[in-house]
Amino acid sequence: MSLPPSVKALIPSLRLDEVSNITTLSTEDFKKLIAFALEHIHVDEDWYIARYSDVRDASQSRGSKNYAVEHYRTHGFLEGRLPQDPVVDEVWYRETYPDVDEAIRIGRETSAKSHFVDQGYHEGRKPVPDAATIAPLSARPDSVRPGTRAPISRIPVRQLSG
Repeated sequence: MSLPPSVKALIPSLRLDEVSNITTLSTEDFKKLIAFALEHIHVDEDWYIARYSDVRDASQSRGSKNYAVEHYRTHGFLEGRLPQDPVVDEVWYRETYPDVDEAIRIGRETSAKSHFVDQGYHEGRKPVPDAATIAPLSARPDSVRPGTRAPISRIPVRQLSG
């Protein structure tokens, strides 16, 4: 049986004040807690190094791409970086976020994925529907596999009134 570490061993500075509803801990312990929480998040070292040039430079100077994992868990997450190349359901994302769909149609964005990577992740948008709401692609009416473009006949066209 696997047990988590004792909270007092993991973050000895933790103070919970039930009366004021305030929790305090040192910055060092906060970072340890985040690293612990991210322990099982997969970091694609090659993608992370390619995406973030400062991490690539540090990895090269250390002679190890394993630095990418360490960086994400101790700094990258708190800096809002992605640990891996995300899967984005292009059709669902555009349907769910009409502002993104509009930006793509007028050429301000190139794709739902590029929007998610550059902005959507930081805005708290989801790249795919929640697992509980996903119907298998084969069961979705007029479904288009993620990453493909919808045929022109299915792209809604706004009629301008005169």
